[in-house]
Amino acid sequence: MQLTILSPFKKDSYKDIEWVELRTDTGNFIVQEGHAPTILILKEQQPIVFLHNKKEKKVVIQAGIADITRQQVTILIQKEKP
Repeated sequence: MQLTILSPFKKDSYKDIEWVELRTDTGNFIVQEGHAPTILILKEQQPIVFLHNKKEKKVVIQAGIADITRQQVTILIQKEKP
């Protein structure tokens, strides 16, 4: 699965992601390859957590939207929290 994080300032892409955890107002979603396509509004000031190359990584965002397909997660963020 591929993860792309887009902001007005940069684009980060990760291939071979095992899972992505997304936090929303209705709860947390764990997304893996083959997940049903959906769009989520992400909870503000919360991290996006994902497993890449057997290492857990975290990106804290101010606000964002996730577009999920069966093979890819694209996250549009306002900007990363410093």
